[in-house]
Amino acid sequence: MRRSLLFLLFLMPFSVSAVVQEISTPKGIRVWFLQDSRSLIISIKAIFRGRGSVSDSKGKEGCADLYAAMMLISSHEIRNRMEEIGSYLSFSNTDDVFCVCLTYLKEHQIPTLQLARLVLISPTFKQEDLARVQKHRITAEKQENPTILRERAVRRAAYPNHPYARHCIEESLKSLTKQNLVACRRHLTKDCLLVVIVGAVTTEEAAACVDQLFGTLPEKSQVTKIPIISH
Repeated sequence: MRRSLLFLLFLMPFSVSAVVQEISTPKGIRVWFLQDSRSLIISIKAIFRGRGSVSDSKGKEGCADLYAAMMLISSHEIRNRMEEIGSYLSFSNTDDVFCVCLTYLKEHQIPTLQLARLVLISPTFKQEDLARVQKHRITAEKQENPTILRERAVRRAAYPNHPYARHCIEESLKSLTKQNLVACRRHLTKDCLLVVIVGAVTTEEAAACVDQLFGTLPEKSQVTKIPIISH
């Protein structure tokens, strides 16, 4: 958990004299909060630990990455509306975490949170968008980038029989369906959620923002815990 928190803090600008407060929201979400009264911008970064590519089922490799891409596509119109008021919402995926980033001007907090919550709780995945993203990913796989191939070879040698050694292939990408993406969304739960907020908001406002965005998420998921790597 400490490494995950440091990762989030590294990504966020704040004064070196700032004091990190750890708070718990009314809906039970743990938040690390840095109050910066000088800033007009609020930044919220949330990661779901263990919900990155390592959480992909065997034979469904590439699902978490595809889910992040589809979230960006499905929310395109809403994100355009947010950008008109100076707000920015993004999704990304790594091996170990699924990440949600939200940045906005304090004066536009109410409409921003309303729009962002709409994206988070009811994303739409159109079949034509899914087919386009799958085709793009498959084309990229066929290019056989030497750097990526080398990295995968190292992983297979270093992490045998571990999810780190797996990667998406054409067959796994083709097998992914809308139902797989919906299942991936259900894996984003409170028990693996870490949130950091920086900006000119009070402790009560910070807790309210987090609960508005993530408060309706399920408490726990049935995702199998990733085995710890021993050296």
